[in-house]
Amino acid sequence: MDSLDYQSFENKLQQTALAEGRPLHGSFSLSYRCNLQCIHCYQQDSRQKEELPQEQWFEIIDQIVKAGCLWLVLSGGEPLLRKDFSHIYRHAKKSGLLVSVYTNGSLISDEHLDLWQDLPPQAVEISLYGYSPETYQKITGHRDARDATFAAVEKMVQRSIPLRLKTMLMKENVAELSALEKFAKDLGVGFRFDPMVTPTLTGNLKPCNSRLSAEQIVAIDIQNRDRFNAWAKACKDQPGTTPEATMFSCRGGKISFFVHPDGFLSLCSNDLPLFDLRQGDFSVGWQQIRKRRDTPLPSDHPCANCIEKFLCRLCPPLARMETGSELSIPEWPCTVAKTRYAAIKAALAKQVRGVGD
Repeated sequence: MDSLDYQSFENKLQQTALAEGRPLHGSFSLSYRCNLQCIHCYQQDSRQKEELPQEQWFEIIDQIVKAGCLWLVLSGGEPLLRKDFSHIYRHAKKSGLLVSVYTNGSLISDEHLDLWQDLPPQAVEISLYGYSPETYQKITGHRDARDATFAAVEKMVQRSIPLRLKTMLMKENVAELSALEKFAKDLGVGFRFDPMVTPTLTGNLKPCNSRLSAEQIVAIDIQNRDRFNAWAKACKDQPGTTPEATMFSCRGGKISFFVHPDGFLSLCSNDLPLFDLRQGDFSVGWQQIRKRRDTPLPSDHPCANCIEKFLCRLCPPLARMETGSELSIPEWPCTVAKTRYAAIKAALAKQVRGVGD
């Protein structure tokens, strides 16, 4: 029998899931509560949302496994605030799911480390908000969270628990990007960053004050070899201007889904709650979000034939959060995509001229 590496295995499963309409990837936000007060957080004005008890999470886990789900993310808010986190995690793992945990890392205890050694996660992804305590104070409001998080990271490395690091890149921490990259590299841990700060779920634009300019973001893309190569490949493989058939260009409703703390199902973390899993089975809700996923994009929509659309996210929920309408075009993400496209194409053209010379 031919063997497959992990990435080939995942790709093959995703192709099958796409063809069959199977919900292969899921995310649960166990709570919108958080022990930090991050200035950029898109959930900052949604903290009081009702939370399902663990027994109902168990039921939903059983239902998604039956529907064909294999990968599950447990996130928040801060999921480790839940006293029953370990029970929910264990149930997901013992149900056969490949489970990842998204956390800010500041609440990781020896109990969590023991749990993850006993039942290893696919990965624990820890968000770092800066390298210095001063930057942690600016962004999270909790200076001490820096040392608690960094200590947890080092303990996880010592215990060989699967770990990835990441940061939201913004005005307040961009000067510490190289320090964060070095910290991760010295530990032998993967690291990524995302500069696409969004408004809150209710449309509050305050987090957008921390956004970098399009020019700053693209300059970092050009300087970072991995990011440049990824964007360059996207430009070389660009699909052209084939009109989009639907409003959504992501995996939501195709092979992925999101469950809010109160048990409502939606396409993704930014989308509106659509189906109450307290009142009906996941299989019914999955068909409903698939219908939402197929909402047609008006043929006269400016994004339909945009040549740079493959570099941005045609995302109705983000458009709604930013502008109040799912059919509007958010100016900043659009500007980032157009600036990125022009810069990457120019860099590739320069490379070609260099080879020709």
